[in-house]
Amino acid sequence: MKILIIDDSRSQLTVINKIIAQLKIHQTYLALDALEGFVMLRAIPGIDFIVVDYNMPYINGVEFIKKIKNTPPFDKIPIIVSSAQDLSNEYKAAGADYCLIKPYSVKGFQDIIDKVDSQTRNQSFTKVII
Repeated sequence: MKILIIDDSRSQLTVINKIIAQLKIHQTYLALDALEGFVMLRAIPGIDFIVVDYNMPYINGVEFIKKIKNTPPFDKIPIIVSSAQDLSNEYKAAGADYCLIKPYSVKGFQDIIDKVDSQTRNQSFTKVII
């Protein structure tokens, strides 16, 4: 499974990448902002899902989600918002499929990965607070 992680904090990228690496079944790609995320999304075929931070410079997570959800074929890629703030209604309205509230855990990511594997994008938004 290919996962694109977008966060302007190098330390958060490292934390998320280490958690996902513990699951031992994923290939991750890291971007420091939404603009770099757009470039990587277009350059790397077969991204299975995206983890995006809410609070980023230039384009925040909600703006990124809206853009992706209105850009075929990327509109079908499940998106997980990672945030210290629980703004679930805003994330859902933008088109996010899942929400992880910081701090993260391996189990939280595993639960979402399992849901991505078993559900389609058309099913309901899920908030996971770990």
